[in-house]
Amino acid sequence: MADIGFNTSDVEDVQTSFEPLPNGSYTVIIKESDRPTSQAGHEYIKLVFAVVDGPHTNRLIFDNLSVYHPDPKVKGIAQSNLKAITEALGILNPTKTEQLHNIPLTIELRVKQQGNGQMGNNVVGYHRIGDTPAAAPQQSAPQPANGSAPWVKS
Repeated sequence: MADIGFNTSDVEDVQTSFEPLPNGSYTVIIKESDRPTSQAGHEYIKLVFAVVDGPHTNRLIFDNLSVYHPDPKVKGIAQSNLKAITEALGILNPTKTEQLHNIPLTIELRVKQQGNGQMGNNVVGYHRIGDTPAAAPQQSAPQPANGSAPWVKS
């Protein structure tokens, strides 16, 4: 048996929220990606974005791209979104989803009712940093103490 030396009075409660993020623009990186198969038997690209600045830093946003779907309309929308992502990242012909990881881009989020009846976020746009449409609400972000963004390599 292992001694864990744990005392709950020494631990602060951490507030976690799974509420949708407000509508707006967010600087993110693609943190994870996968190519799973849906229950219907269609492969798709699953992306996990992580917010990298502002009050929602480290919050995760999930996006599924049905680029292999048999319905041409569904496939076309997904391929258009993947193209927007690769253009925003400056990687025009990726061969692996990992090539898209850890490069900042801006996404546009909207709150929308999901299929399960709960409110959630939908990604409605992908932009190169600095190319966010002017009409979109902007998120104010505090600058890091060392003066550089967390994704900038020293």
